[in-house]
Amino acid sequence: TGLSGAEIGRYGYAPGGSGSWGIFDLYEMVVYAPGLSHADAQAVSTALMQSHTIVPVTSQLVLDGDSIMRGTGDVTHHHSAAAILTEPGAGHIPPDWRVVNYAAAGNRVEELVLRRDANNGWTDQQLPGRNVLAFEIGRNDWGARTAQEHYANVVDYLGASGSGVLAQGWDARVMANIATA
Repeated sequence: TGLSGAEIGRYGYAPGGSGSWGIFDLYEMVVYAPGLSHADAQAVSTALMQSHTIVPVTSQLVLDGDSIMRGTGDVTHHHSAAAILTEPGAGHIPPDWRVVNYAAAGNRVEELVLRRDANNGWTDQQLPGRNVLAFEIGRNDWGARTAQEHYANVVDYLGASGSGVLAQGWDARVMANIATA
């Protein structure tokens, strides 16, 4: 109590945006002021994980794209790939994986590039296991881009020397967008 400036569950890429707050179950929250040493923080983390039978996260699946990937409603309605993949007890994702959904309605390839290239963005947050991106994009690009331009943008997003998803060490899964007007 008495702390100011703390937030939990907000999507930092769109501060203040409508619908930018996380929907999740919070089991326990521990706040230390001032901060802990790395060793003490690791000890607290280990104790909390043991207390809640949580295995260390070593791999991740990042989802990105437009509204089709984002899904609709909140996670309790299972209208998104992330909600289906992480349904407790379903076994779709191993317990040592995390799933993060960055997709947003109206996105085009350029928004994915902005998130990919952001300082301290998701591509910089690699874990020691597998780091996989699955994305679906294109519905919002069709009116503004030819098929050849869209294809070139996706290839560049993935394969640009130095900044491309693949050049940064990620595996990628590309999903074909089949939505039409």
